[in-house]
Amino acid sequence: MVEIVDSEAKIDGFLPVLDELMESGLVTLEKAKVLQYGRQRAGLLQRIRDQFVQHPHERKTC
Repeated sequence: MVEIVDSEAKIDGFLPVLDELMESGLVTLEKAKVLQYGRQRAGLLQRIRDQFVQHPHERKTC
């Protein structure tokens, strides 16, 4: 597995190169939500919980 993280413009520019390199496989494009960048360690678990875990009393209804 190879993962590339860069700006949308740079990835768009690389797609033709990737097309020439690949014989088969799966390519996905996904937006990333950065929870931590750099060396700060404190609070990462709480930031993950805040972003991805809904508590029963906080659930949104449609």
